[in-house]
Amino acid sequence: MLPPRLSPKHRLYIEKPLSAGTELTLPPESAHYLTRVLRLEQGAHVTLFNGDGFNYLVRIATMRGKQPLLEVESKIPGIPSITPPLVLALALLKGDRMDYALQKATELDVQRVQLFPAARSEVKLSGERLAKKQSHWQKVVASASEQSGRTRLPEICLHKSFTEMTTATQSMNCYAFEPSAAHGRMTASDTPICSIIGPEGGFEQTELTQLAKHCSMISFGSLVLRAETAPVVALTLANQARLEFNAPLG
Repeated sequence: MLPPRLSPKHRLYIEKPLSAGTELTLPPESAHYLTRVLRLEQGAHVTLFNGDGFNYLVRIATMRGKQPLLEVESKIPGIPSITPPLVLALALLKGDRMDYALQKATELDVQRVQLFPAARSEVKLSGERLAKKQSHWQKVVASASEQSGRTRLPEICLHKSFTEMTTATQSMNCYAFEPSAAHGRMTASDTPICSIIGPEGGFEQTELTQLAKHCSMISFGSLVLRAETAPVVALTLANQARLEFNAPLG
């Protein structure tokens, strides 16, 4: 049984190897959060995870100034993954819109996010700016994983072109969402379900033609959704299809 002081809120992602019976210290930012924000003291418990599929129950053994020394007490299996995996192929979005989409995709159990530049994408990334964005996106999905209880972070891939994205997803069970398409229903199989979402201005006709070669083209209804809202709807529908696929017969 977990100690009563353990709270779901006291859960941190850390990029370090973890194993029961070992001791460790935290990076300055995480140490500050535990001691200055949560104001935890010696003897308090937190949960750490590093993306390996497990939670680790950790106790603050001693305080060394602003740096707590932590003792890993036990290793606890995380929530099992459900098949088929969910994939989100998302056109690059601006600032907070991208953060929102990544956060909600993480909460909705996406295994991989495949970002790509579309013809109407307003975001152009390269060099140092790209590196900073990738680091920021990683923090967004780590924070969302802390909150949602995930023990594995979604993988974030950045494709160099629209064509590269379509090549990477062509063997998947793909659904491209386009307001002008007919209403449709998502279904699941053993193949990963990939939801493909365009930029703020939508896909160009040449892109729609290319997508139609290996995707089911469906709409969300008569209204046009914002680009950051569409992934939430798409992944909710994909999750429902996955639940139906895994439901026991009879």
